Amino acid sequence: MLGHMVYFTLKDRSPEALEKMLTACRTYLTAHPGLAFFAVGTLVPDLKRPVNQLDFDIALQTVFES
Repeated sequence: MLGHMVYFTLKDRSPEALEKMLTACRTYLTAHPGLAFFAVGTLVPDLKRPVNQLDFDIALQTVFES
């Protein structure tokens, strides 16, 4: 399997812009051949531990069968 992680930091960080990006990811990135897993979501601001990466707005994870 092949995993691919992408972290987006948006110029416009408004709730509307975040939702637009989430919708675009779900619309255009979920129907590719061989896709075994797809997840996309926003940063959870409550997770402010020193080991957590906090400089992104949206995380995208895809896993392909090969």
